[in-house]
Amino acid sequence: MKKRVMIGMSGGVDSSVAAYLLKEQGYDVIGVTMKLWQDDDDELIENEGGCCSLAAVEDARRVADRIGIPFYVLNFSDVFKQKVIEPFIDEYLNGRTPNPCIACNKHIKFDDFFNKARQIGCDYVATGHYAKIEKDEKTGRYLLKKSVTDKKDQTYALYNLTQEQLAHTLMPVGEYTKDEIRKIFNRFYKGENSLNPTSIGIGLSLSRKIIEAHNGTITVESQLNKGTTFYITFLKGII
Repeated sequence: MKKRVMIGMSGGVDSSVAAYLLKEQGYDVIGVTMKLWQDDDDELIENEGGCCSLAAVEDARRVADRIGIPFYVLNFSDVFKQKVIEPFIDEYLNGRTPNPCIACNKHIKFDDFFNKARQIGCDYVATGHYAKIEKDEKTGRYLLKKSVTDKKDQTYALYNLTQEQLAHTLMPVGEYTKDEIRKIFNRFYKGENSLNPTSIGIGLSLSRKIIEAHNGTITVESQLNKGTTFYITFLKGII
């Protein structure tokens, strides 16, 4: 019986090729795009682009159809707002520089998305991250390792993964360079309109949204270790 895997598809080349590789390796693949934004944010996301815009969903749907796998859109917008957007805004306004992609990986992709996959009987989840997961046969532990290309390595955003998550996650893209991934994509999607070369993160979109909400300007206070206070002003048009 084939092992079933639910893969997050952003509409970009990397996750599209990951889905293709898993299908070629004999897995029963289910493609899923996560709806992360509230309905009233749709215009912002369409203008900024990114991994959850309507265009990205349609890109992912076309790829899934070409590969021959089922495709669904799952709504995680409420939990995304609670666990990623609101903490991002709090940190930003306190003069810190959060990484929303790390929070999204921890709380959405490898928590709610991961649990949903397990609930419907999937053996694994998969992503298009440039990273590798290997099992140390001596210790029995799973290891998160750098991809074959340092230029695209994304292990820094995945350090929160637990042993349970690593044991049930596949990252096929980590075995290839970006150029190799593009060649594979062109092999099975030849002649079609190009997709985004890579999906865009949420950080800049959130930053712009926060500035808009504060009439175009934000001044935040921060403090160095030695107690020197300084102020940074973010202006609309700069971010």
